[in-house]
Parts: sequence; structure tokens; C-alpha cells
Amino acid sequence: MKRFAWLFILLMPMPADTPAFIQVLVKDQPFVIEVADTLEKQERGLMYRDCLPPERGMLFVYGEEDFRTFWMKNTRITLDLLFLNRERQVVDLIPRVPPCLQDPCATYTSAVPAQYVLEIAGGRAQELKLQIGDFVFFTLPTN
Repeated sequence: MKRFAWLFILLMPMPADTPAFIQVLVKDQPFVIEVADTLEKQERGLMYRDCLPPERGMLFVYGEEDFRTFWMKNTRITLDLLFLNRERQVVDLIPRVPPCLQDPCATYTSAVPAQYVLEIAGGRAQELKLQIGDFVFFTLPTN
């Protein structure tokens, strides 16, 4: 009976709000990245987190390229925002975006349309010598 219970638990679908993680390669540096591919995950982003390890981050996934605007409401950590086009090429980069703990919060908009936005710890883009035109490599999970 215990085997059946464990099998049942393992085969149960994960809740919709369970984060998915993928490996992302930025300038030959591997990152473990949380995927924000739903409106709910995108609205929450990295809010209320007290730290972000140097090889972690969040990837915001959108259906098409468009100008992307972010704010850091309730975000407690400094972040680098990497805006990527559909080919996963860095098309804009906003380094060291500061936390915003009270209104009004500043907004940060991509200079050109982007399909993905990668948030990593503030200062990492500079450490990796990341530039506009560089490519970021990842494969998205299939649903």
C-alpha cells in the first residue's frame, strides 16, 4: 500500500504556481533560472526576496517582442535587467536597478522590443563583461 501512495504522489501534477527552473548560459557562465511564464509569476517576479545568489535569476517569457517595462516594487535586491529578442540576443541592458520599497517606484523600459527579460543579481552583467549583441542560451520547458 505504501508503494502505491508514493507512486500516486509522484504522478500527481504539480500546482500551477510551482516554479520551473532551467539552465541558462550567459558568457559561458551557467545560471539556474526560475521561469516566469504566467501573468501571476511575472507580477510577483523577485518580490520579497532578501538575496539572489550570483548564479541564480528569473526569466520572464512573453509570446512576442514588445517594449517591456519593469519596476522593482517590493523588490529588496539590486538587479541587472537583460532584455533579449526572439533570437535570445541581448538588445538592451539596464544594470544595477535599485530596490523599491515604497511608492512611487521608478519604471525601466527596454530601448527596443524584447521577447524575454532576464533578471540577475546586480553587477553580474558587468562582472561577465556582458554587452548588447551577446547571446544568451537556453531551452524553455515544454508544457
